[in-house]
Amino acid sequence: MSRPFFSVIVPAHNAEGRIRRGLDSIKRQTFKNYELIIVCDDCQDKTAEVAREYTDRVYEVGWHSCGKTRNRGLDEAKGEWILFMDDDDWWQSEDAF
Repeated sequence: MSRPFFSVIVPAHNAEGRIRRGLDSIKRQTFKNYELIIVCDDCQDKTAEVAREYTDRVYEVGWHSCGKTRNRGLDEAKGEWILFMDDDDWWQSEDAF
């Protein structure tokens, strides 16, 4: 398998009700040479279950630290470039521009 161009890392905390919008916005992009990594930090809801609908690269940690959570994503990343997206963000569609 070739190296992905982007690693998209999404640190998440109890984001079951909001993460789907962002993950759908990534999925809708026409550029597909990326890997999606989601790190659930002490999620007490179904965030990890929702995330696994989009990728098998879901990691569950219990650090209560955004920095450590992002670093776990970096440890797992294989892409040439790194993108972070918060669990309540989303990307504009390409036709919006």
